[in-house]
Amino acid sequence: MHIAVIIVAAALAVTGYVFIFKSIYEQIEPQHEINSKLPPSNQFDPLIWTWENKKQFHHLQKQLLPDSVRYRRYIQFGYLGGFFLILAFLTVALTFGNLLN
Repeated sequence: MHIAVIIVAAALAVTGYVFIFKSIYEQIEPQHEINSKLPPSNQFDPLIWTWENKKQFHHLQKQLLPDSVRYRRYIQFGYLGGFFLILAFLTVALTFGNLLN
């Protein structure tokens, strides 16, 4: 029984990480598309993503890639990844927490 719970939790965690990596990809890919449309002196390539950088990035994305659905998919994949990681943690915590009582 414990092995099955660990396998299920590991599968949920792997699924969560896949969604997180897909979310990161959905954010990086439009950055390359935006930079291909901008002149070399104005390319968007921040080293650290601050709140201002994200706002500027989304403004550029709406301006240069108006039909792109990548931002919505970025948010959806991020939420799904977080959901599966929390579900994996709760599966293990609740199962083994009940065994200690």
